[in-house]
Amino acid sequence: SRASSATVVNQSGLIETVGSGTPRIDFKDNTKGALLLEPSRTNSLLQSNQFDTTWTLSNTSISNNQSGIYNTTNAWKLIQNTNTGYHYIQQSLNLTGDYVYSIYAKKGEYEGISFFMPNPINGSNSASTFNLSTGSFTTNNHQGISFNVGNGWYRISLKTKLSGSHVVNAYVNQTTQQSEAGDGTSGIYIQHAQLEVGSYPTSIIPTSGSAVTRVAETCSQTVPSGIIGQTEGSVFFDLNT
Repeated sequence: SRASSATVVNQSGLIETVGSGTPRIDFKDNTKGALLLEPSRTNSLLQSNQFDTTWTLSNTSISNNQSGIYNTTNAWKLIQNTNTGYHYIQQSLNLTGDYVYSIYAKKGEYEGISFFMPNPINGSNSASTFNLSTGSFTTNNHQGISFNVGNGWYRISLKTKLSGSHVVNAYVNQTTQQSEAGDGTSGIYIQHAQLEVGSYPTSIIPTSGSAVTRVAETCSQTVPSGIIGQTEGSVFFDLNT
C-alpha cells in the first residue's frame, strides 16, 4: 500500500516511475529483485533535475542531455567558465530542521565536487569535498557518505542542519582550489539533487516546480486459512536493509 507514485530501478536497469499502490520490485542492489519499502519523504528542492531553472549558477555554465545513471540521458555537465572565482550551482531555501542533501555526480575533465552549507552538529557553515576519481571524501564536515552506482557515478549525501534561509550547492573543483579559472569546456557531471528530512537518502523523488512527497509504504499478509495456524511451526525472514 502506497498512496503516491514512486521510482524504482527495474529489471532492465532503468529508472521507472510506478503508480499509486503498485509494489516496487527494486533491482538496484539485488539481481533477483527485492520489495522496496520506504518511509514518507519529501524532496524540498524545486526542479530537482532541471538545473537551468530555479538554480543559480556562478562562474559556471551547464549542458543537458548527458549520459546519466541507469541508462538515462538527462544528466547535466557543470562547466567552469574562464573567470577566476568560485564555480558553483546553488538553490536558496528557507527551511528548519535536520536534513540530508544528496546528488549524483561523475568525474569529467575535473575530479572534484565540493559543498558549503551548515554542518549537522551546530549548523555552522562548513565545507566538504569529494574526489570523484578515488570515490572518497578529502574533507568531510557533514557526516557525508557515498554510494557507487556504477559507470563512474556516485550518489553523495551529506547531513545538514538548516535554520531559516540557506542554500544547497555543488562546487566544481579542478584540484583543491575552487577559485581557479576554467577553460569554458571542462567540468563534472551531476544529476538528481534531493533534500529530505532525515539522516539518510531515499529513492529518487523527482520535482518540477514544487516540493514532492512520496507517501510511506506498508506491507502486510493475511494469514492463509488452513495453511498457517497449527500449534507449532517456523517462520523465516530474508531481509536486506
